[in-house]
Amino acid sequence: MQRARPIHPKTIFNKQMTELRKKYLNEHLQNQKSLKEKQQQIEQQQTEIREFKDLDIKKYKQEKMDLLKGESYSEWKEFIDKRKKERLANYLSNQKKISDKRMNSLVYLLNNSVSFVTYENMNSYIQKVLANPISNNNSLEYLKNHYENEREMVLKDLVKGTWKDTEGIDLIKQRMAYLKKMQE
Repeated sequence: MQRARPIHPKTIFNKQMTELRKKYLNEHLQNQKSLKEKQQQIEQQQTEIREFKDLDIKKYKQEKMDLLKGESYSEWKEFIDKRKKERLANYLSNQKKISDKRMNSLVYLLNNSVSFVTYENMNSYIQKVLANPISNNNSLEYLKNHYENEREMVLKDLVKGTWKDTEGIDLIKQRMAYLKKMQE
């Protein structure tokens, strides 16, 4: 009797791994095949949709052309002619408005050029300014008082609740008193 030859563990492992690789390869090939089929189905659906849209567009264009070729074609032609005339009239009126606006701005510049300071008339303007000096202290005092008054008015309005729809202090006090009563 012959003894069975022992199988080395590495050989067993290699056989198992080969079988496992074949199994994974088959699974991968099946997945690739199903993906290709799905992709073909999607492409077929997209081409069908595209053809349907193209057919719809052709049908719409044909209906439109049929309408235009009938009695309504002359009405359409009249409408287009009328629209062209209106557009031309609008364009001309718009150009006239632009021209008038430019003319008015030029007239304004011409009228203001009399008071424009140039190198030649600079001395006369300097003499006018020096003849009517304004005290810096007076103008600073005026600005200071003006801003103080304005600030005071805003603060009063805040207290009354009339500035930018804010709630006044009196209303806030009433609400606080009400909340205290509710807590007690």
